[in-house]
Amino acid sequence: MKKFKKEKKGFVIGGEEASSLVRFETWKKAICAEFFSAPFFIVWAFFIGLLANSVESELLNSFFFNALAEGVAIKSLMLMLVLSTFNLGCVFIFNPKSEGRMMKVLCSPFSVGRAICVATGANILGILIAMFVSEGPSTITGQVAMMPISIVLIWAGFAAFEIFSVDCAAFRNEMRHWAIFSGHLLLAVFGISIHYTYRVILSGVFS
Repeated sequence: MKKFKKEKKGFVIGGEEASSLVRFETWKKAICAEFFSAPFFIVWAFFIGLLANSVESELLNSFFFNALAEGVAIKSLMLMLVLSTFNLGCVFIFNPKSEGRMMKVLCSPFSVGRAICVATGANILGILIAMFVSEGPSTITGQVAMMPISIVLIWAGFAAFEIFSVDCAAFRNEMRHWAIFSGHLLLAVFGISIHYTYRVILSGVFS
């Protein structure tokens, strides 16, 4: 009897260690696999920014402004983060297997969102460096400098969503009723965001 209790206790500790290992591996994959691509985008955007700055063609400058317009990019990423609550809500409610196909499908928007954050943030950072080199620090306002920080926060949101998803089983076992309630709440947030997006499209103003 005493031996059984000891084994049971060891099993619980092992489960906690396994859960912590899953969280660590998720962060490691997110940081190593995604941020290693940032230097390429930074260098690319830096040279493109210098080129656009030196050329007086309004069409070329207009192209880069529309392609890398920071307001649209950040708002789009924020919208993606809000819409991803649908996937997170489904994970909380249905609790699919961590290695199953359904879990991979539900978690795929999180990794894609993080990758877009890294690419967009690195491009903006490269443009800011080009502005600093060619025009001096006076051209970089506080609002512009906050853009990379905003993108990092959105990236952290996608990463947190994935960590909550992979650790959902342990969370549901500890707080089952709250987990089910929160899942429906997340789906409600998704529905509201869809309605808001539809109204924005009808108005023609993305604000």
